[in-house]
Amino acid sequence: MNMARIAFEKIMAGLEDALAYADGDSSRGTVHQVKVADVDITHLREKLGLSQDRFAALFGLSARTVRNWEQGVRHPEGPARILLQVIDREPEAVMRALHASVQVIFDADKEQAALHVAEGSAHYRA
Repeated sequence: MNMARIAFEKIMAGLEDALAYADGDSSRGTVHQVKVADVDITHLREKLGLSQDRFAALFGLSARTVRNWEQGVRHPEGPARILLQVIDREPEAVMRALHASVQVIFDADKEQAALHVAEGSAHYRA
């Protein structure tokens, strides 16, 4: 059997498994779930020295969503949960991805950071 035929058969077998799994046959598929830890959004926002409105604006969220998360009315899920983890661990990386030029200035006395977005001369502080 040539390599193209072998590859085709593997693809077809995978497709058949996927269709069977979609029809409820869990024996023909494997599900991988990634557990993402909760983020204390209030603590994260305060650590960055941002109000709810500024935090929401900087990271492409609605202020209402941030308030609901902080009050426990709703909880971040899926991609939002992952985004919050990345913001918590690497805020500068997220800001660089979202904005042209960013500096995070840490004030040791206040134990908080202030984000400075160079483009547009916008400063974000608590």
